[in-house]
Amino acid sequence: MNLTMDASAPTHPAAPDYAAFLQQQLATQPHNVMAHVLGHEQIWIKRAGAPHGTGRYSAMAVLAALLRLDTLRPVPNPGGPAAIATEVQRLRDLAARGIRAPVVLAASTQGFAMRHLGHTG
Repeated sequence: MNLTMDASAPTHPAAPDYAAFLQQQLATQPHNVMAHVLGHEQIWIKRAGAPHGTGRYSAMAVLAALLRLDTLRPVPNPGGPAAIATEVQRLRDLAARGIRAPVVLAASTQGFAMRHLGHTG
């Protein structure tokens, strides 16, 4: 069987190297969360921030207990790489359950890239 390429057939561009783009932006972006355009799509990159202290969470927990308002009980955010790992895991878990969530395109301990969920522009 002889297969030939039809020059008029549409070609599909190679998928962007999201991991390389993530590493480049993590090293240079000035803010922890920023939108970027890669090819023809908008993506968001979240960089790990400084770890958070527990003081504010403790104060909020005491206030919630005093007021008997469980909805005010804080969910501690450790910040840093632990927060990045938690957010990536939660986004992937939501998507696996069929819940509309941004697609995680690449992740590292210092940040992750996700696809823009809305319309660009």
